This record gives sequence, structure tokens and C-alpha cells, in this order.
Amino acid sequence: MTGVDRKSSPTIELWRAMGIANSLGARRSSLNALSVPIFDRDEQVVVAVTSLGMAPRFDADLAVPLALRMQALSDQLPAQMGCPMRRK
Repeated sequence: MTGVDRKSSPTIELWRAMGIANSLGARRSSLNALSVPIFDRDEQVVVAVTSLGMAPRFDADLAVPLALRMQALSDQLPAQMGCPMRRK
């Protein structure tokens, strides 16, 4: 993201609002990714769950079923570890 203010980019704001980020060939041509943060009880990111795959077989659109399942996982894992639900 050369030349983009990483703290206020429209893409960054969308990712924060949705709780998931995607990459469509940004680091390597045809390599797509989806990633969700996992937060601890202090609302600090402790790990990210990321799924990678090659386009066109791996669709990293934010509305695909895998993205929706990963968003649910980002809520379920902290709850299973005894962390309170995050304020979004």
C-alpha cells in the first residue's frame, strides 16, 4: 500500500468494520488471502487466522461463505477461551 495512509485508508476502515481482511494477489500474483484477528480479554490482537489459496480457485471476496465462517470464528474462539464478547 505504498503512498496510502494505513490508519485512514477506506480499505482499512472497511476491514475494521467487517472484522476481516482480504488480499487479492497483492503480495504475489494469483495468491489470495482472507484473515481475521483473534482478540484477548483486553481486546488486544493475539493471533490472526489466515487462509491462503491460488486464484481463481480460492475466492477471497469478503462475502463468500468462507469469509463469513472466518468472521464467526473470530467471535467463537475468544468466547471458548473465556473472553467476553468484543464491542464492535
